[in-house]
Amino acid sequence: MQGLIESYRRSYLSLFKPLNDVLYSSSTLELFDRFRQTMVAVHPENPVPKEFVAETGKRYEHVKKLAGAYGAKFVLVWQPILWVEKGKIDPRVKEKERELSIMGAKFSKVRENFATTYDMLAGSLKDKPYFMDFRNALTSRTAPVYEADGVHLKPVGNKMVATRLAEVLKDRGW
Repeated sequence: MQGLIESYRRSYLSLFKPLNDVLYSSSTLELFDRFRQTMVAVHPENPVPKEFVAETGKRYEHVKKLAGAYGAKFVLVWQPILWVEKGKIDPRVKEKERELSIMGAKFSKVRENFATTYDMLAGSLKDKPYFMDFRNALTSRTAPVYEADGVHLKPVGNKMVATRLAEVLKDRGW
């Protein structure tokens, strides 16, 4: 509906109303956004990602306050993702994962954009007592633990994360 309503107002030339309808329809806009994610780099100094980071930080603070209002503790654990790991990984494991990766060199911008956003968010949250960056929680692996997309974990990866999380929560007295 937005495409139908907004197309006339947003168009300098009302002759292009049908074109605007197509552009603002959700599937077309989503396709365009996906294309941009694979081709256009996200720069940390750009105001849009900075605003995204600031707003995300506000949301986490709000969740912390809400949890505290109910007497609960809040912890934010970021799952490990192959694209953002910075720890030392066994070279043989790294090579096996490179062979499995569907996100090879073809979609390097997606990985770079994801890592840039991840780094910006992690940097803004690093001093928060509720934030736990599990970016390197799986660097001790001896076999691939990620699915081919580099984001989702195989059962062995889930078990490693659960074990590590249990240790951290135990250390915090939870």
